[in-house]
Amino acid sequence: MKKTGLIAVLLLVMASISFFTSCTTEEEDLSPTIKFVTGSGYVSADATLNAGEAFTVNISATANSTSGAKLTNLKVVRTMGSNAVTVADEAIDLSSFTSELNANAAFIAGTEKWTFTVTDANGETAEISLNITTNAGGTISTFDQKILGSYYNNTYGSFFASADGSVYKMVEAFNNQAKIDWCYYYGVSDGATIAAPNDATAINDVFTNATYGLSQWTTRNATTFNLVTDEILWDNIVDDAMIVAYASSTTNTSVKQLVVGNVLAFKTASGKLGLIRVTDIATGSTGSITYNVKVQQ
Repeated sequence: MKKTGLIAVLLLVMASISFFTSCTTEEEDLSPTIKFVTGSGYVSADATLNAGEAFTVNISATANSTSGAKLTNLKVVRTMGSNAVTVADEAIDLSSFTSELNANAAFIAGTEKWTFTVTDANGETAEISLNITTNAGGTISTFDQKILGSYYNNTYGSFFASADGSVYKMVEAFNNQAKIDWCYYYGVSDGATIAAPNDATAINDVFTNATYGLSQWTTRNATTFNLVTDEILWDNIVDDAMIVAYASSTTNTSVKQLVVGNVLAFKTASGKLGLIRVTDIATGSTGSITYNVKVQQ
C-alpha cells in the first residue's frame, strides 16, 4: 500500500510540472495587428520607382482581440543605408484605424526600406515594411546667371529659350517664336514677373508692339509655372529627380512678385520640366532679373 501511494504522488507531481511547463512555453500573442491595404493607387509591396516619383501607402491597424489594449502610436521610418529618417511619429488613442501616407521616392538611386510600427497601451508592437528602389534621374542642362530685361530695358532681351539658354530681344523673339518659353517684365502692381508667351497680361498689357508684340505671334508656347515653397538645395540637383517631383503638376501662366531666392518650377509646351532660381532683381520697367536654370535635356 505504501508503494502504490508513493507512485500515485509521483505521477501527480509530474502531471503538475507538465501542466505549468506547457502554459509558460505557449504564451498567447497579445500584439496588435498591422497590414498594408491593397488596391489601385496604393503601393503595398516592394516596388521600383523613378527617383522622386510620388507614391501612396495605406495601412490598417487593429488592437489585439484578447487584450483589447488601444493603439497609442504609429511610427514610420525610411532607411537608406545607414541613414534613417523618421517620417511620422504620431500619438493615437484608437482601437483600429487606417492611414494613408503620401510620399516621394528618394531623389538618388538606391533601395530604401520603409518601416511602419504600431504600439498599443500595453507596450506591445507590430511592424511591417517594404522596399522602394529608385532609378537614377535623367540628365539635365544648367544655365547660370542668365539676365532678362524688363520691357524698357535696352541692354538685355526679355525672352528666354530653355532648350539652349538663349536670351532674345523682341524682334529676335518674334523670329524664333517656337523656341520662346517665357518672358520677363516688371509691372507697377505685378512686380518682378516671369510669364509664358500665352499669358494674357503679357499679351495684352506688356509686350504690345504693333508689329512684333505677342498678339502678333502665331506660336505662343503654353509654359506653366509654380512657386516652390520648400527649401531647395540647388547645388545638389545633378539630375532631373527633384525637378520631376516639383514641376510635374505646374498650372500657372505666370508667377508675380518674385524676390531674390525664389525657386520656380516650370513645364514647357513640349513637356520639358525644369527649375528657375532667382539670384538678383533690378526693379522698375528698365530693370532686370538674373536667374539660374536647370532643365531636362
